[in-house]
Amino acid sequence: MYRGDMTTLLGTSSVLFTAGSWSWFQIKVVIHDTTGSVEIRDASGAVLLALTGIDTRNAGTGFCDTVSLGINGNSSVLVTHDYDDWHVWDSTGSICNTWTNDTRVDHKLPDGAGNYAQFTPTAGANYTCVDEANHNTTDYVESLTAGHMDSYTFGDIGHSPPSIFAVLRTAVAQKDDAGARSLKLLTRRSAVDYVGSAITLNQGSYVRVVDVQETDPSTSAAWTQAGFNAAEFGIENV
Repeated sequence: MYRGDMTTLLGTSSVLFTAGSWSWFQIKVVIHDTTGSVEIRDASGAVLLALTGIDTRNAGTGFCDTVSLGINGNSSVLVTHDYDDWHVWDSTGSICNTWTNDTRVDHKLPDGAGNYAQFTPTAGANYTCVDEANHNTTDYVESLTAGHMDSYTFGDIGHSPPSIFAVLRTAVAQKDDAGARSLKLLTRRSAVDYVGSAITLNQGSYVRVVDVQETDPSTSAAWTQAGFNAAEFGIENV
């Protein structure tokens, strides 16, 4: 474990990665000049590295604004690393703020028409224009009218998670004409619409719009498998 630009070694662990096998880890860092700490746990919750009373602040303002994945080693050796089920939390709020042990991230895409289809598709059904894993400009939906909504059904969670920590909603959008324009992300549950904050769009430049719903807005409680499977998600033009 290093601080800063891979220059100050804070501590090491003897745990090794096994080639060709998945390993699951959690890392918790407290940033402070003298009372900083680092703790790493495996999927079972066992502590693999614990450092306390150390300087984890590499100057600056003392908070983290970038998280990256990579390797420190011989750059002449070609090594491929695969990363999956990666989430980053902080200590704020009442949930999603501490250890989780083994956790997975499910990626769901639109698979059917929802209650709203007010945007205009470039071709076919609205949901078929936004069902790609990575955004492209081959097909899309568009609207000139403030207040227009599009909503879609999504693939079900097929397994039975003991808990769902959050639902992350995301879309990619731009505005293509003069004048202010924003986008809101939409959740529809039990025939009620819940929209997020307006996010300003850029002229001629795509922006990824993201927000996190830590609870089901229709119950104010944690999401359930049934609740997610019954929900629609979409967008509102503002």
